[in-house]
Amino acid sequence: MNKYLSYLTVFVSSFCLMVIELVAGRIIAPYVGVSIYTWTSIIGVVMLGITLGNWVGGRMADRYPRSSALGGVFLLAAAFSAVIVFISNPLWSKAITASMSLSAVVFWFSLITFFPVAFFLSFITPIVIRLRMHDVEHSGRTVGNVYGWSSAGSILGTFLTGFWLVASFDTHKIVWAVFVLLAFFSFYYLFKGGIKRKLFVGLILGALPVGVFGFWQDSVCTFNSQYFCIRIGEEERSGVMGYSLILDALDHGYLLPQDVDPFGYDTFRLFATLVNYNFLDPSEDKFNVLVIGGGAYILPRYILDTYPNAEITVFEIDPKVTEINYKELGLERNDRLQAMHGDGRFLLNKLSSDVKYDYIFIDAFSDFLVPHHLATREFVSIAKSHLSENGIYFMHMIDSYEHGQFLSSNLLTVDSVFENTYFFPMSNAWEQINRSTLVVVGTDAELDNNKWSLAYPVNDPLWDKASEASRNWLKAYFSFSDLRLKEYAKESEGVVLTDSYAPVENMLAPLFIEQ
Repeated sequence: MNKYLSYLTVFVSSFCLMVIELVAGRIIAPYVGVSIYTWTSIIGVVMLGITLGNWVGGRMADRYPRSSALGGVFLLAAAFSAVIVFISNPLWSKAITASMSLSAVVFWFSLITFFPVAFFLSFITPIVIRLRMHDVEHSGRTVGNVYGWSSAGSILGTFLTGFWLVASFDTHKIVWAVFVLLAFFSFYYLFKGGIKRKLFVGLILGALPVGVFGFWQDSVCTFNSQYFCIRIGEEERSGVMGYSLILDALDHGYLLPQDVDPFGYDTFRLFATLVNYNFLDPSEDKFNVLVIGGGAYILPRYILDTYPNAEITVFEIDPKVTEINYKELGLERNDRLQAMHGDGRFLLNKLSSDVKYDYIFIDAFSDFLVPHHLATREFVSIAKSHLSENGIYFMHMIDSYEHGQFLSSNLLTVDSVFENTYFFPMSNAWEQINRSTLVVVGTDAELDNNKWSLAYPVNDPLWDKASEASRNWLKAYFSFSDLRLKEYAKESEGVVLTDSYAPVENMLAPLFIEQ
């Protein structure tokens, strides 16, 4: 076997394998997001495929040391790469309804979907080594060169996919490009191996419509970025059409006209109330807000429209999210809105020590995807250092009261930094709901009940339309100093989250079964 052809062959097979491995995260993301469970399953399943593939491939190489064997293996790998696109949606629809844990569901989905491609692509290197091995004297050099080119393909596949392909192309089209590349090598080796002409033509004619159909098949994502599968949903409320921004598996904001409902969800209405708590005069009051996690930019829109002297800084990890807000969701450019792109903690660390905010709003968590480094005591301490005197730290999260280890851990963590910690449930049935939206607030200034009761009606066009029960409940909050919450934190085994110990995804895993 020609050495340059052998190097190209293992280079391409390893390149395609790494492309599939990285794209796997984006394929799973629309259903459960991306978490430690996701990448553990993907990496573990691919490594299992590589291990078994090398073992079986080595035996196959000794038994069938010919080019046609490579053609058959490439063909199987191409076929199973095509299967990924066809089975992902229906398979996942069944997976999420199964009574299994999140880790089990993600593992089995990964095993069925990605294992076959990794398994068959791992046949390639042992077969190529066998075809290249002419004498024992040069065996070390032969094996080293082949594995070197194989590793080079893996490296290029990793960087090219992570830095460019995922951000530039639809995920399904990337998979179909892999299918075409693998099919090309398959046909080459089958033809070289002397396959019958009629069978060869039949394979090509069969592969063409599959590739064309798959390439033009729509993805579940409206947009793809380096971070998210981004979708724009539509929903009618009270006769008015609104739009939601969905990042991976979770809505990150619902947009209705400002004069109909500037908030969409009560979480944002609650934060607006905290603004009104300290600043009641839109024409006179001047303050600044830091929002970590832009999403649909609900709060910046409200504050820009309501408080002409306020300034807002947004730390959003994904530039594409901001771009879509401007281009697709009607966010207007404003000198009082500064959007900075990057990890929230990294950007917070870069701030000068004299930069202070009256409010810091954390909305970077979804249900199963929690950037743990934005939930630790160290992070909360850094955030507090950038709050003005009596500033307010606001964290939006999802958990269930029954399990509640993440909730109680956040209460303990915030309480370890601030003089006062408050818990705001977003439903009057929060103790019974399997999964609900919850808010933890930290401040050195104690909340005043009388002042709080006056904050809600201000600048809220829907306040008077809400039921009396809802209005009363939205005003409810619980101080973490209450004995009930202290006992709850102990019973649910909450811990102070730190940079060295923050198993947040494990804490939230039980929610998956109950959703």
